[in-house]
Amino acid sequence: DSTAMQQAYRVLQGFEETVAVAEDEPAPFTGSVWSDSPEINGQQVTYYLSHAGDGLAEVLRLDLVAGRWFNSSDDALAGEPVVINQSLARSLFGDGEAVGRSVVIRDKQEISVVGVVSDHRFQGPFVDPYNCMFVRARLDRPISAGLPTQFLVRVHPGTPRSFEKKL
Repeated sequence: DSTAMQQAYRVLQGFEETVAVAEDEPAPFTGSVWSDSPEINGQQVTYYLSHAGDGLAEVLRLDLVAGRWFNSSDDALAGEPVVINQSLARSLFGDGEAVGRSVVIRDKQEISVVGVVSDHRFQGPFVDPYNCMFVRARLDRPISAGLPTQFLVRVHPGTPRSFEKKL
């Protein structure tokens, strides 16, 4: 439930070993992907879909190349804020600017691109990068897929393995 997930998030943030925490569904590098291939603005586009918390860019050290990552200002947006990678930006907009553009996906939902990150190998170093879309996830508001059920934690360099037991 939402309250339990928010409490777990605060506990994870409170560890002195923690650098950053974020919810993410599905987590990268697990072999699990949510992919979708809806029509976007009339084009059939396949992409990896991640429901990502505000801290994910810091946890994964994603390279923001345009715009910004999610933050609390997105609470006031009318459309669903998304961050996409460069590959998906090229698929949707060619060489045009992606940030600030809105697209309509299959269920007539309007989404707003607030940022673009560089292409990243989310399934490991031997898997080519592919189209990727991050939809903002919040622990106080279920998304269409429900609440995120997992957290990613970045710890300070040199943190001993014994922290896993504490965690």
